Amino acid sequence: MKNMLPSAFGYVEGSGLYYGLSLVKRTLSPSLFYTKKQLSSGEMESICQPNINKVKQNNMEHLEIPLEEKVAIVKSAFDLMCWKQFAPLVLFVGHGSHSSNNPFGSSLDCGACAASPGRHNARMLAKLANSIEVRNELLDKYNIIIPDTTLFLGAEHNTTTDAIVIFDAQAPDSFHQRIKDLKTNLTKAQSTCVQEKFSLRMVCLWQNKKQVIGVKQDQNGDLLKMQDL
Repeated sequence: MKNMLPSAFGYVEGSGLYYGLSLVKRTLSPSLFYTKKQLSSGEMESICQPNINKVKQNNMEHLEIPLEEKVAIVKSAFDLMCWKQFAPLVLFVGHGSHSSNNPFGSSLDCGACAASPGRHNARMLAKLANSIEVRNELLDKYNIIIPDTTLFLGAEHNTTTDAIVIFDAQAPDSFHQRIKDLKTNLTKAQSTCVQEKFSLRMVCLWQNKKQVIGVKQDQNGDLLKMQDL
C-alpha cells in the first residue's frame, strides 16, 4: 500500500465485506452490539475525576481557580435552582446522546455546551459543591447550610435511551446503598418513560391514520369526501 497507490483500492474493496457483516449485525441486533462495545470500553470516564484548574492565556500555566470564583459558581447554581435545603444525595445531571449514522446527532446534545455532552460541567459542579472550603465560605458569607451528610454527584442523561449514568466511582462507602437504590429507581423510570413514549407514538400514529381523508370527484365533477381510512 505504501509503494503502490492502486493497492489501496483493493484493500478497501476486500475489507468492505467484513464491514458489511458488522453493519448487518448493528442493524439486526443494535442493543447486543452496543452493549458489548460499552462493556469492552471499560467505562474509564466513570472512574476518572476531573481536575479543577484555570488556564492563564499569557503563558498557558495551569493555576488553581480562586476560592471566590468556586463559591460564586456554586452559589449561582443554587440560586438558579432556588435550593435552600439539601437531600442526602444530590445529582447534577447533564445530558448527551448516542446516535449512529445520524447527521443531526449533535442536536441531541447539550446546546449550552456547544453541542457537546453536559457531563463534564455536571461533574465539575458536583466536585466544587463537595469542597469543604466552598461549603465553609457559603456558610460564612451567605448562610447557606449544606449538611455534612449531603453528597453531590455528577451524572448524564442519555436523551436517546433515557438512561442516566451516575459518576460515583469515588463516592464514600456510606453512600453506596443510597446510590444503589437510586440506580434501581432510575432504571425503572427509564423503562416507564420508554413505554410511555412508545404508547404515545402509537396513539399519535393511529390518530393521524384516522384523520387521513381522501378526496375524489363524482361523475358530475363535484368533490366527495371519503370516510376515514
